[in-house]
Amino acid sequence: MNCFKWAALGWAIVCAAAAQAGELQGQALYRERIALPDGAAFQAVLTATSGSTTTELGRAAADGADGPPYAFAITYDDSALVPGAHYSLRASVLVGGKPVFAADMALGLPAEEPVSLLMTAVPPAEAAGQQRLIAGMMRYMADAALLEDCADGLTYPIAMEGGYLALERAYLAAAPAAGEPLYVLLDGTIAPRPAMEGPDRDSAVVGAALAVWPGTDCAGQAHPADLAGTEWRIDSLKGQPVTAEEEGRSPQFQLRPDAGAYSATVGCNQIHGTYTAGAEGALTLAPGATTLMACPPPLDALERALAQVLEATRAYAIAGGTLVLRDQDGTAIAVMTAH
Repeated sequence: MNCFKWAALGWAIVCAAAAQAGELQGQALYRERIALPDGAAFQAVLTATSGSTTTELGRAAADGADGPPYAFAITYDDSALVPGAHYSLRASVLVGGKPVFAADMALGLPAEEPVSLLMTAVPPAEAAGQQRLIAGMMRYMADAALLEDCADGLTYPIAMEGGYLALERAYLAAAPAAGEPLYVLLDGTIAPRPAMEGPDRDSAVVGAALAVWPGTDCAGQAHPADLAGTEWRIDSLKGQPVTAEEEGRSPQFQLRPDAGAYSATVGCNQIHGTYTAGAEGALTLAPGATTLMACPPPLDALERALAQVLEATRAYAIAGGTLVLRDQDGTAIAVMTAH
């Protein structure tokens, strides 16, 4: 809109107000042919992250039971746009207050064209706030921490609860400098938490800090390794680090898909057995033959821990080149990296 010097004062004020209002238009849909119940709600939320602060710029809502596509228009204040900020859009359909379909998008503002999001079904465990494996780039400065989730490219504040302090200590010990990004691996959730200002914000909630990897990033971990056929180096067992002994075997674990068998060692005896990998990350490891050398400390204790982990394994998860083994409660009991 053009405002001319000869415009009346009232008109000039209207022009100024209009010039400050930006609008993001778009639509969101899902492909499943599902009739949603009455009370279902659609919402699209636009946020900005700058430094350690995440701010909601605006949101739009609609009746979710009407079904897709959901058209929306979010009005925001142009003055809230900050050079270097990261802007994110989340579209979701809620039933009973819990997401059943959702999609996230990183974008630039102002957007030149309407955006389109394809929402996918939210797994029941994620909708219920259960933990999952999260890999991302963490930054910590000024008593605030942020996590860029490698899965969706979005940046979330990290809630200072649960396993946060252990993650912070690991970051401070390994980060090249304060405020620098560091690749981290954790069990946790993305869930609403109270914000300093405004409504609740989606935040990374740490259940357990699993590992930090200096020298890598999301791009370097973009392609998940295969469970079987990959040589996995054992990095930790039941939370205890595993390091290779001088002139000894490297601690490793490998599944051979052609034989349905596995082998594992912490650097002393070779443990062999068979495995069964099922749907949705299920994994069981049956014991087999084992060499019987006497292992010196600390390999003797590590080997006992390895045997316990193999027996207790019921599931696995992979993020990039990292494998996590879980017990029947979903607790991470081993962390390994692809080699």
